[in-house]
Amino acid sequence: MNPTTSKGSFLKLTAPGLADYMLSNESKRRRILQNYKYPDETEPRVKILYYREARDKILEYHREKKNQCWLECEAAKLLNLSANENNLRRKSRLKNNARSLCSYANHYTPNSIELLSRMRQSIVLHGVKISITPEIYGLLNNKETLIKLDFGENPHPSPYSQIICQLFYKALTDGGRILPFSSCLVRQIETNTDFKKAGPRKRIMTDISAACQNIEAIWQFL
Repeated sequence: MNPTTSKGSFLKLTAPGLADYMLSNESKRRRILQNYKYPDETEPRVKILYYREARDKILEYHREKKNQCWLECEAAKLLNLSANENNLRRKSRLKNNARSLCSYANHYTPNSIELLSRMRQSIVLHGVKISITPEIYGLLNNKETLIKLDFGENPHPSPYSQIICQLFYKALTDGGRILPFSSCLVRQIETNTDFKKAGPRKRIMTDISAACQNIEAIWQFL
């Protein structure tokens, strides 16, 4: 079966998108893939951009070594914007971004991470191209680290974080990078928890490969 689209490019998903797919029921899996297959649909982009204010301010917080009060003030600005917003979805999004900034300010200091250049890589499995873009790539405790920020008020379950870390690590090894598996982590902002494991799990990589093989098989029927 041809694993490419009509334009000759690979089927494209994000690492969080693949993790969501793997942990969803069949009906939701179909909706996830349809959103990625038909790029005119905005759902994947909406998910990526939902926490853009929080992500950008957190990066500035570390890059410019701002103090924690600065981050709390940025959160207050978002809350003021939400108070004057009539659209309920935008109001909720602004409030959630503010919540994330307040939690981050409470849990993490500006000097705890030394940012490196933004990392953008991809891996290909069974014709599925998975983009790997950790929100933070930098030195944590003087160790090179890839960090996926989990902004949710209710953090994702452990299997989600395991999949993300496994994908990050594969991107590193495919690119010839020699780093420990523990250099890949998911930071659950609300609970002040950094999810990481000592080593890769063969079973999880097998499940990832099987999921991509299944996506390749059903893509043309969506």
